[in-house]
Amino acid sequence: MEMGINKFSAYDVINNFEKEHLSTIIKVFGEEKDGKIIANKIDKHRIINPIKTSKELASIINSAKKKNKNHKKNPATKTFQAIRILVNQELTELITGLIKATKLLSNGGILVVLSFHSLEDKIVKNFFNLYSKLKKNPSRYLPPEKNFSLFKSVSKKPLVADLNEIEKNIRSRSAKLRYAVRNNNDFLNPDEFKNKFINYFRLEGTQI
Repeated sequence: MEMGINKFSAYDVINNFEKEHLSTIIKVFGEEKDGKIIANKIDKHRIINPIKTSKELASIINSAKKKNKNHKKNPATKTFQAIRILVNQELTELITGLIKATKLLSNGGILVVLSFHSLEDKIVKNFFNLYSKLKKNPSRYLPPEKNFSLFKSVSKKPLVADLNEIEKNIRSRSAKLRYAVRNNNDFLNPDEFKNKFINYFRLEGTQI
């Protein structure tokens, strides 16, 4: 679960976070519609005994989702994703990484990003669109905004694995690759981008 210096462990999240906070984390970072039900189940178990193993946690989550029988993936997958994202501050690290990489690239440099779930891809897509000519005007009734761009061109759609690659490497089925070619404009103020995802900073407990 942990990939570096972390403020707290997965054990801390599961056993010490308030139930409402845990529910929000599971819903937002796991995109899990049953986040509240799962958080309630976890809370009932940890009151009696701390939850110490991933197997124990998975069993609790599975019992919370037993009504949903047709699972293509393990029912616990989304909750584990949510905890991992929080512990490693993965989304705010991605946001910060995109900004730093763009500042470092020189004219003509290519920024390539490979994401593995929809939250990551949403951030990357938004970043490239915001700082390129793909940025949409807020209203068709308003005059076009002057668009400050950082990229000469970006991929309009992500590149994904074909069936042959998925057969060889099942993990590639979730991968989406996007890229952009840098121009020579200086990147001075990234706040517009950061503010679009301010909720992620708040949930992960990091400074914007």
